[in-house]
Amino acid sequence: MSDGTRAPVADWGAYKRLTPFLKPYRGALVVVLAISLVSTMLGLAQPYLSKLMIDEALLRRDMGALVKIAAIMITVTIAGFAVNILASYRYVALSAAMLYDIRAALLRHLQTLSPRFYGSFRLGDLVSRMNSDVSDVQRIASDTLLSVVSNLLFFVGCVAMMLWLDWKLFLVSVVLVPASLATFAYYQRRL
Repeated sequence: MSDGTRAPVADWGAYKRLTPFLKPYRGALVVVLAISLVSTMLGLAQPYLSKLMIDEALLRRDMGALVKIAAIMITVTIAGFAVNILASYRYVALSAAMLYDIRAALLRHLQTLSPRFYGSFRLGDLVSRMNSDVSDVQRIASDTLLSVVSNLLFFVGCVAMMLWLDWKLFLVSVVLVPASLATFAYYQRRL
């Protein structure tokens, strides 16, 4: 940061408190992760299909191969969208159930507090804070986690796919990454 302060460090101990809320949904989380993995694999099939289209159909001027590969590309794209929608639907349902459990546990805890505690807060402020804090916890614990895992899987898959398709071109692209980042940082500051 520009003022010399450090960015806050993640408190991993706080994530341990979420374990009781995640345990009942372990199986469902694994299913959502598996569906996300299938979606990622379908997305990673596109570069290989593009390679096939260029090498097998366009360069050889094979109209039959072009139609066949184009049909496969369309099918894979539609299947990818369908699987992605399924993963999102399952994840939102799972996330809502976890949010309900967190709110119910918080409400049970609030019922054990003394009247003196409630005398020091306005009820509207307490309810508003409870709703916003639980929503923030749910968003960070579940939405961010799935996003990080999905993006990490996609990144690893992209690297593997690039190495498999053409390792020399992969090395050229890796060498150009620092220059691309420097250019991005330069124009970001200017803009």
